[in-house]
Parts: sequence; structure tokens; C-alpha cells
Amino acid sequence: QISMDLCKFRVYGSTLSVALSRHFLCLILLDRWMITSRSASLRNKSSLKYGRWLILFSFVFWMLFSLHVPIGNPSVTLSSGCMPPPGSTYAIFYTVYTIIIGIFPLFIMILFVFLIMKNLRSRGRAIRPSASLTQQTLNHLPTRQSRSYTLLITYAAVTFALYILASSIFRQQFKECCKRIYQQFIRIIHHV
Repeated sequence: QISMDLCKFRVYGSTLSVALSRHFLCLILLDRWMITSRSASLRNKSSLKYGRWLILFSFVFWMLFSLHVPIGNPSVTLSSGCMPPPGSTYAIFYTVYTIIIGIFPLFIMILFVFLIMKNLRSRGRAIRPSASLTQQTLNHLPTRQSRSYTLLITYAAVTFALYILASSIFRQQFKECCKRIYQQFIRIIHHV
């Protein structure tokens, strides 16, 4: 019984950490979008005060939302780890949950990346008084850095979503050799 409880809370911890990491990536992109916005009220909301409350609320929300894992999970210990019994209602729910929690943040991140790029382009077209060449270079440096961060976050999110999607699909349907080959392929893509 103790090992089963530890198994459930280990899965709870991993589920919670994955949900929090994706949520915080979405919040980072939300913050970048707010900072690059032309609206002064949106830029003002990107502050430390709002950020602290949002982080606290997010952490509590995902802790409570992820409680379905230790409460509803009738886990059995299989050779591949601690999982719900194959074909059970919870296994189907958890598979759908994993796919949604993997794809939905990806779409949110892609949306915010496009909005950030739009804001950065419109900022680049703004009329500015003439300045020296070095000053113009310094003015464009934050824009280039923000684009680099945005592309890096998008790349990491896509890779992570592909990995989660593949692991939920491969969990019960394919042989272990196919799973290892696909995981190696994802790792190679991620390191490139």
C-alpha cells in the first residue's frame, strides 16, 4: 500500500510540474506580449505586483486541479511503471488530459508568438527622430533579443508537446523498440 501511495504521488508530482512549466511558459509569453504592446495600460499591468499574484494563483490552481491523479488514479504497478490499468476509464481520461494539456498550451504559445512578432514589427516601423548609428543599433538590440527568446520558447514548447503526445500514444499501443526509436528521434531534433 505504501509503494502504491508513493507511486501515485510521484505521478502527481510529475503531472503538476509539467502543467506548471507549460503554464509558466504561457505566462512568460503573455508578459512579453504585454510589454511590447502599444497600450500603456497593458504595459502597466506587466508589473511585479500582478506577477506575484498571478504566480501564486497559478500554483494553487494547478495543485488543486492535478489532485485527480492521487485521488482518481486506480494505479497498478506494471513493468513499465506506475500507471492506471489499461482500458480503464481513468486511463482514457488521463490520455485525453495529457493530449489536451500538451496541445492547448502549444496553441496559446503560438498565438502569443504571433502577437509579439506583430507588436515588434509595428514598434520597428514607428517614426523615430534621427539618432546616431550606434544609438539605433542599441535601440534594436532588445527587439532582437525578444525575438530570439520568443523563437527559443516556441521551439522548446513544440518539441515538448511532440514528446508528450508521443509518450501518451506509445504508452499502451506500440512496442518498446518503436518507443525508444521515436524518443531518440525527438532527442536528436531537440539537440539540433
